[in-house]
Amino acid sequence: MKAVGDISDDIWALNGAAWNIFLSSNDKQVMRRGIEWTELAIKLAKKANLDMAYIFDTKANLLYKAGNIQKAIKCEEIAAKLDEKGEMAKSTNRKASYVSPNRETIAKMREGIPHGSSLILKKIGY
Repeated sequence: MKAVGDISDDIWALNGAAWNIFLSSNDKQVMRRGIEWTELAIKLAKKANLDMAYIFDTKANLLYKAGNIQKAIKCEEIAAKLDEKGEMAKSTNRKASYVSPNRETIAKMREGIPHGSSLILKKIGY
């Protein structure tokens, strides 16, 4: 029987919890926990043959925020390759002149430009 609040076998709950850590925490130990959750979600998604682009994107953003720039770029490149059909672009309401959100993130990571949580929080008024 699963304990209340146990998300260890829920791919999207794991990814969502990890994304919330990315958005809200600067604590490297907490970010490491989020990275572990994305790794578990990736394993579960592979086993279930599900889309993993979002999970790799979350992992990449956590790695970047934690200071692991090269690993972050590699993860975001995997996300971009997995998202060749543009599912992430569709969900972010991008126009027909498709530019992968992953490619944009990779460019920002390579240039050391802040992205993600600080920009999202500014956009929603925090």
